[in-house]
Parts: sequence; structure tokens; C-alpha cells
Amino acid sequence: MKFFRRRLSNGAPLIGEKREETNAVAVGFLVPYGSGSDPLGKSGLAHLYEHDSFRGGPHSARIRNAHRVEYKGGVINAGTNNCATYFYCKAPKSSLSEAVELLRGIILRPTLNEEMFNTERGVVMAEIGEYHDSPKGHLDDLSVLASFRPPFNRPILGTQESLKTISMHDLFKLRSASYNPSQCCFGIVGNFDEIKAYHLFKERLDVFPKTKNGILKRNPIIPQCATIVEEREDILQAHLRFSIHGPSTRSHRRFALYVLDDFISAPVEDGFLFDALRNQEGVVYSATGEINYFDKCTLFSIGTSTDPKNLKKVIDLIKMGFKSAETMHWKKFNKIKERIIGTHEIEEDSSEERLIALMQNESEHRRGAESYYRVTDYLKRVSLEEVRNLAHLKRYSLASMVPKGSISLKPWI
Repeated sequence: MKFFRRRLSNGAPLIGEKREETNAVAVGFLVPYGSGSDPLGKSGLAHLYEHDSFRGGPHSARIRNAHRVEYKGGVINAGTNNCATYFYCKAPKSSLSEAVELLRGIILRPTLNEEMFNTERGVVMAEIGEYHDSPKGHLDDLSVLASFRPPFNRPILGTQESLKTISMHDLFKLRSASYNPSQCCFGIVGNFDEIKAYHLFKERLDVFPKTKNGILKRNPIIPQCATIVEEREDILQAHLRFSIHGPSTRSHRRFALYVLDDFISAPVEDGFLFDALRNQEGVVYSATGEINYFDKCTLFSIGTSTDPKNLKKVIDLIKMGFKSAETMHWKKFNKIKERIIGTHEIEEDSSEERLIALMQNESEHRRGAESYYRVTDYLKRVSLEEVRNLAHLKRYSLASMVPKGSISLKPWI
């Protein structure tokens, strides 16, 4: 594998990784504008634009290019998070030109009319309903709501009410201010010729000058530690997300969270919660750790489900996991680091996953795409003292969904 970096004359970086052992190539771009910066009263705008970017009449160039790529087994997809929106296309290496042209079409003004716009808004409203009915999906929103202050903490998909306030004019305003090649990060991973790929991106995407409007204002990310409990009539279990804020995404200290996560929530016999909650108490099926990045801030969360009557016990044992990590033995520490490094090195990343990771490191987290390749070195440099310090529990946020009327909330809030 060989890392690839170029810069277009409009200032946009083009990064990627050359893999000669594959016959596929993935291309994409990332815009450092996500749902956390949606205007007040219009939450869900960034995600709705992601959907509408694929819209177009049956005879539009964008739809024709999409069909060419898909007929050859290609995949086209996109995603929106709190801080960024990304698009990618994975295709046979022979279809690189069509894939790049597809990106160009997405960046250009969507071919929309009122009927298309209203149809896609209906699709997103259905997605909101599906997401709301999923305990894990809805807990994602509740956890951000409990861990960050408004307006950044609004749901990525928006709400049924906020989507109704969004117009086609809002979409075009977002596009003109943010969806400009000079403000995007472009990426390519797979089997490609470096010179030909660079000239292809330059030809198709370098022709757009930097917008005069500038990027839309990004809302500040301000952490908070709150407790949110939502009572539901349609669930049997209590679903919990316990979260703490971690080091900056640009600090190597964030890798100490990997060790803390493994110590507390690894699904192995020596994982603290696996042993305490499942093997000894028998009150949960699983407890999963997750680290999310929010520009300058990280958020470490532990998610699990249990019978409502066991909720306080589960929360107390999670706290005990942090307390135990404060006195982690160096032998245990070294064992965990070895396991994490081994997992990272043998992990089989797909080209599209690697593409997204490189673009996020470059533009969303702003620590440089090359930092992706230094993860093993960063993990080796993590000290036991750093992990112990992170484990010292000062403040935390709680988000939970519980069956309506199942428990008295006062004892553990």
C-alpha cells in the first residue's frame, strides 16, 4: 500500500491509498458541515441535502452515470454525522472516470423540483420514525443530547416538525455556501494510476473556483453532563448509555481511551463488565464500548440493556469499572495494548471504509490523513498513568429509555 497526496489549484486536498492487489477503486469527498451546524429551527438540513444530492430526472447525467457504475457492480452511498457529510462510490478500476464524474454531479446543484423534494422529505420522515423505534438508534440521539449543549446536540435526522420548515431554497443556500470543491476533501483508495487519477480529479473538479459566500457558520461544540430519561410504552428492557468526555481528537492522549474501553467493556472473559454484569450477576446480555469523535472532543460511551429493576445496579457496576481502571496493573495494561495493536494490524479494512477514515482524519478531525497510519505507534506510546487518569470519574452523562411506569427514577438520577 502506498499513501497518495496531491492538492488541486483551488486548494482542495486529494488524498488516498494505492492498492495494487485489488481490482476495485473507491472515490469520495467529505464536506466539514454536519447536522451540528444546521440553522436553528431547521435541524435535519444537512442530512436532507445528502438525500437530495442523489436526486435527478431519469435522463439527467448524474442518474446515467450512477446506472453505469451500478450495472458494473459498483456501490454508491453517503453519510451524515454531527460534524461532516461524506459521499463515496466504489467501482471496478475500469470505471474510475464514471465514478469521479458522479462526484462532480453530486457537488453540482441537485436536479430538483417540488415533487422530488417532497418525495425525499417523506423518505427521511419515514427514516426518522424507523430510527425512533430502534432503541440503539434513538439512544444515539439521546446520548448526544445529554453530552453536548444546544444547538449542536440536535438529532442528525432532524424531527418531523423541523423537516416541514425546510424549503428547496434552504438546500440551495447550503450547497452554495458549503458544497464547493475548494471546501471539500477528496479521496481515492484502490488500484489506480496516480498521475491519471490526479489529472482526472483536476479536470472534473478543479474548474470550480472558491465560493465567495464562505462556509456556513458552524455551531460551537460545548460539552455538558446531563441525565435524560425517556419513558416508552413499546419496550420491555431499560436501555442505557453512560458517557464521559475524553481528550481532544488531535491529541495522542485520545488513544488512552482505547485501553480504557478495552479494560471496561471488551467482550472477553477478562473484560470488567463482561465478567461483572454477565458472568457474575447475569443481568445483561452484552455491554458495548464506543468512542466517537466530535471535532475537538471525544466521547466514550458504554451501552447496555437490562431489566428495569437492575438499572441502578448496572450503573453502579459501570462506575466500579472506572474505579477499578484507576488501579490497573501494568501486566494487565500491557496485555490490553498488545490485544488492541494486534486487532488493528490484522483488521481487514474495505476500500470504502479506509477512504472514509482517511478523509475524516484529513478534514473532519483536522489531524492529517497520514495520522491514520501511525495508530500503532500512538498506541505503543500510551502510558499506564494516562489511562488511570482518564478512568478517574469526575462527571458523566446518562441517557436511558425505560418502560413507562416500570421504575422510580429518583434513586439513581
